[in-house]
Amino acid sequence: MKPFLRKRIKENIVHNLWIDKTIQKDIDWNKVEKIKNNFDINKFKTINCVKSLNEDRYYIIDGKHRAMAMKLLNIDKKTFESKLYIQNEAIIEDTYMSDNPILVDEETGV
Repeated sequence: MKPFLRKRIKENIVHNLWIDKTIQKDIDWNKVEKIKNNFDINKFKTINCVKSLNEDRYYIIDGKHRAMAMKLLNIDKKTFESKLYIQNEAIIEDTYMSDNPILVDEETGV
């Protein structure tokens, strides 16, 4: 079986934050609404991102619902950025390159 690279489906969330829809689940809008309705910046967890190795983009790996809630609340860019945690590129490469979830079998798609 010959492996191939699946075409990635990317979506810009806000500012320079993106999600890769080929490896992320769909957004649960009920969850976003709940976060938005109970929003407290002091209790807000960080949004974990990785910087793309070959693009000037940051991909959300944990916190897409929090990011969407902040977007809907029109949170200013400076406050938004204060809640980001961006992983080191070397860690990203170590973590994702050896077991790339986008590399799939051509016949089965898995």
